Amino acid sequence: MTDSATGKTFTLALALHEAGWLDKAAESYAAVLREDPCHADALYLLGLLRYEQGRPADATQHLRVALAVVPTEARVHMAAANAASAQFDVAAAAAHFRNALALEPADAETLRQFARLMRWDGKLIEAAALFHRALAARPGDPGLMHQLSGALMENGEADAAERWLRASLAADGGTPATLAALGAMMTTRGRPAEALPAYEAALRSGGDALDLDLHLGLAAALEALGRKDEAAARLAVAAAEGAWPPEDLLRLVRRLFDLGDADAAEAVYRRFAALTDDRRRFPNATLRRLTVRPAGEVCREHGWTYHQVEAPRLCYATLADGERSFAVPEVFLARIDGAEVVPSSCAVVAGEALLFDGLNTNSRVSATLLPHFVAHAADERVLLDLPEATETVEEEAILLGGGPNWSHGVLDWSSKLAVLERFPELAALPVLVAPNLPGSIRDLFELLGVPRARMRPLPAGQPVRARRLWVPSLTHSYQFTSPTHTDFLRRRLAPLIAEGMARPRRRIFLSRRQAGYRTLVNEAEVLAALAPLGVEPVVPDDFPMAEQIALFASAELIVGPIGGGSAAVAFAPPGAAYVELAHRRIALRQYGLLTALLGQRYRQIIGPMRGNRGPSEFDYDFAVDPTEVAAAAHDLLGG
Repeated sequence: MTDSATGKTFTLALALHEAGWLDKAAESYAAVLREDPCHADALYLLGLLRYEQGRPADATQHLRVALAVVPTEARVHMAAANAASAQFDVAAAAAHFRNALALEPADAETLRQFARLMRWDGKLIEAAALFHRALAARPGDPGLMHQLSGALMENGEADAAERWLRASLAADGGTPATLAALGAMMTTRGRPAEALPAYEAALRSGGDALDLDLHLGLAAALEALGRKDEAAARLAVAAAEGAWPPEDLLRLVRRLFDLGDADAAEAVYRRFAALTDDRRRFPNATLRRLTVRPAGEVCREHGWTYHQVEAPRLCYATLADGERSFAVPEVFLARIDGAEVVPSSCAVVAGEALLFDGLNTNSRVSATLLPHFVAHAADERVLLDLPEATETVEEEAILLGGGPNWSHGVLDWSSKLAVLERFPELAALPVLVAPNLPGSIRDLFELLGVPRARMRPLPAGQPVRARRLWVPSLTHSYQFTSPTHTDFLRRRLAPLIAEGMARPRRRIFLSRRQAGYRTLVNEAEVLAALAPLGVEPVVPDDFPMAEQIALFASAELIVGPIGGGSAAVAFAPPGAAYVELAHRRIALRQYGLLTALLGQRYRQIIGPMRGNRGPSEFDYDFAVDPTEVAAAAHDLLGG
């Protein structure tokens, strides 16, 4: 192809790109690059095109080559920054933004996008500084003032945030978005009387009737003003008049139920159910209104047996940065007659009461993450979409429950056995367990004293009624393992732990590469950095439970991303070191406290997030600095 022909092909590619024929444009750009691999414009524009197609990794490859050809073009750095941002690679994106700004320091759009990235990453001071620079380059821009206000508000600078938001409002003449933001800010600042007219003005001035946040904000302002019934009525009208997508319908259901209009909530939920397949698994499911109540209160009311095993108390753990306390709730054993077991949570329905506290690894505030839990109001009313029980356990039984997660099985569900240990008179009764309980956790239950012959799987998804059910509680709240349970585990498993501790010491890396989400994307690099310390990768699921316990008991160092295998530290010896790898949305205190209780050494390394392939906001894949991980391991091992 001659230079003239190449030029014509490039012109064609550009025309196709501008017309939106992206696949054909990509073919033409590729043809140009076959003849001239260093054609900077083709490389840059093909990178942009791949970004537009939602293929940021491919975009990065083309833009990397473009930057090798033209390293001083700010627009290419900007495009590379956006591609890296789309892959949640904050460090790479920030580097490209800085390079672009080194070439064009006053480019307002680069400053704005860099500021938005820093705000998303929680670097609010840097974000605010970048927004200020963008405003210096583009004075009076209402959008920039609005975004600066948001960063300042998140950083706790409410007065400054309000000044900038009102300046944005004056500059843009009161757009619906700015008015809605003012309404939200006034509600947050405890000034609902000022929030209400802002929301009303947003709706009057052309605010999108299908912007659910507008309607929810208006309802929140009305509720704060003591006009709860009016809030529910306005929200019910909005729900009825709008063609809402399923996710918004569910938000409306929960807010209407919280406001006390259960009838409207149920009506909206039926619309939601018609648009989803949630109910197709349970054709006989019905909506049930219950109230979360303490088990002790319900037992006293009905005259059922209730044992308080431990009173609520504070526990203390000494961490590297000082002593920390955490609350341990009441530990109990309750007898419930005519109970229904909710399959997704192993909570218990007793008449119009739902027994939830102490029976599930989720907290009350996260109950609606569980199947069947439609809504949970602040006054403890709950709305469940639950099939009627079609099976009854006629014999006296114990509810142990469980779930698919290995860590929850080790640290939470098995703690119920620490309660049952105190009631040997129940030792012959059958034990109801979750149908999705992993085999390794069944093995653990057996090692802790419950033979498999006593375990009766609950029916999958379908509630079961029990004539007489003994319900032991967990020994602690989620994330705060009680010494009662750690002592129980190590006492009952002492022979296996002793066997492991007698083995040669091992240094292990707990891999999540088979998990499918919340994986460490640079696991290979981290393992290479740890290799000089003799660290070996281990996939715990490859071993029987007894061998897993002995393996972890032989470990002097455990490194790994937070996840199902993290509970391995419960079996590690005193003095062992644990380096936990996490990202900022799942940087929990849980394992710092647990290792302190066990007399182990601990370090948490937090890295940048990548894409999210999991079911929740906590499930981002992530990376960590291999050098930092190796240094932490070396330090914990004593240098």
